[in-house]
Amino acid sequence: MCRGLRLPAGERASIGPGACQRRRKLERDLDTIMALSLVAENGRRLPKQYAKVRDHLFTFLDYPEIADDNSSERELRPTATYRKVTGGFPSD
Repeated sequence: MCRGLRLPAGERASIGPGACQRRRKLERDLDTIMALSLVAENGRRLPKQYAKVRDHLFTFLDYPEIADDNSSERELRPTATYRKVTGGFPSD
């Protein structure tokens, strides 16, 4: 288990070797971004929004068994290829 990570209360990470360093770097980078003095209205709102969901921003790093968008898109790829090659699906 990585020390100094901000996991939600009661949560346990299932991350592999090297992930602790990557997670810490992401946390430091996020700290840097949130400390910026931004002028634009949207820029001032962003740190507030990140602060609300910060504990959950990097959940995908803690639970690698959760499917990502890439795996979902790979599952759909044969269907998209079929549609492209055949010019679409036959209509009923």
